[in-house]
Amino acid sequence: MKILSVKTMKKIESANFKNRNSFSFMNKAGIRCAKEILKIQRSKNFLIYCGPGNNGGDGFIIGKTLLNKGYGVRIVTTIETNKYSGDALKALKQLDTKIVEKISTKIRKKDLIIDCIFGFGINRNINKKYIKLFDKINKSKNKIISIDFPSGINGDTGLSMKKAIKANYTIAIHSKKTGHLLNDGIEYSGKTKIINIGFKDYFNKDYYRENSPNLWKNSFPKKLKTSHKYTRGKLYIFGGQGVSAGASILSAMSALKVGTGSVSIMANKNTIQLAHVMFPSCLKINCDNLKQFLEILKKIKIENFLIGPGAGLNNKTFKITCSALKKIKYVTLDGDSLSIFKNKYKKLHLLLNQYKIITPHDGEFKNIFPNIQLKKDNKINCAKLAAKIANCVVVLKGFNTIIASPKGEVCINTNSTPELATIGSGDVLSGIISSLVGDKKMKPFDAACAGVWIHSEAANSFGRGLIAEDIIKKLPQALNKIN
Repeated sequence: MKILSVKTMKKIESANFKNRNSFSFMNKAGIRCAKEILKIQRSKNFLIYCGPGNNGGDGFIIGKTLLNKGYGVRIVTTIETNKYSGDALKALKQLDTKIVEKISTKIRKKDLIIDCIFGFGINRNINKKYIKLFDKINKSKNKIISIDFPSGINGDTGLSMKKAIKANYTIAIHSKKTGHLLNDGIEYSGKTKIINIGFKDYFNKDYYRENSPNLWKNSFPKKLKTSHKYTRGKLYIFGGQGVSAGASILSAMSALKVGTGSVSIMANKNTIQLAHVMFPSCLKINCDNLKQFLEILKKIKIENFLIGPGAGLNNKTFKITCSALKKIKYVTLDGDSLSIFKNKYKKLHLLLNQYKIITPHDGEFKNIFPNIQLKKDNKINCAKLAAKIANCVVVLKGFNTIIASPKGEVCINTNSTPELATIGSGDVLSGIISSLVGDKKMKPFDAACAGVWIHSEAANSFGRGLIAEDIIKKLPQALNKIN
């Protein structure tokens, strides 16, 4: 599904308005929104709040359409009716102005509220008048349907502009915008429906994607009747030590569950002994320093490598990471293998390339991209810029994980759950992602998108009280949803 920024949406509107009267699009939007409203929630009485701009104009058309169908409609304008202009004024003139009420009008229990106050373009804090109104609407406990955007939510960032309407449903015109999927916008939008009003996409490359199997399922590795463990790929994981030894074991477990044919943990004797007990299915290779690692590379052709989970913040991890990035085609970096570059981030950027995947959370991201000012309102742009600078796939983790490629592709993950905020969850994710990469498997960007979605879906199927081991148990259930 295409996701647009506010800037791109405005460009699409302008381009379409050059070829066709803008009011005709408003009229179509209002009529189709009214039709969708009746599908979402049947009601005999509608209370429509119309704001000062074109979103208010949409509300007038919706009101007219519902009135013509015999429904009870009350319309409240947030400004004086003589202050409307342009298409919104045209829409208002089609109404009997006797039904227009003042902002102080009471909300009745039987009213279905339609929010047409602000659209996607708001980028400043709202004033006291609207704060009071939004509080009144939210406290009413009536069902609320917002048109295009919940009023008060920034269309790009999803952040509340001091106060916002919390909708049960949002009807998005033409497409979802980034603000529907980020920050407060996720919760405040409720269930989002999309309506088509006939806009042509003049800017086909200026969009993002919402993560779903439809994006990558065609390249997802399939288990054929003729498959055996070696045709399904081999993954090598540099294992952690001491108290962190379990991290690489979680990664190995998840990788095998998702479908890679063979997983080998490369670690010292103590970790190998633990792995023998905890996870006998994986192979173990003794590797306790750079010299041993280089000797292994001479004996074994390694094409897919994961380093980071529990690896340790030490010189050994630094040297092995650098060596792996130079000598192995597909490398996924997580946790410690990123943190060790805090003061050597330029070296890391030089070692990365299009076949490499990095999976930082916010803190790790700031360490390895100190010149990018990561904030809640610019996460997408930060991930895009980082992928371009480092020339690799970036998985910027969080409730809305952003996956970005060096080509400028961006995918926003939306099926996450707060339950994933638990120790070991990231180790499971890195194991899933790295298990999917390979010459005969998935490209790094697709593997990252697929891995993030599967990880979230497994967590969702478990529910509350999740720990990392539970994600692994639920992986088969998530895999069954990829058709």
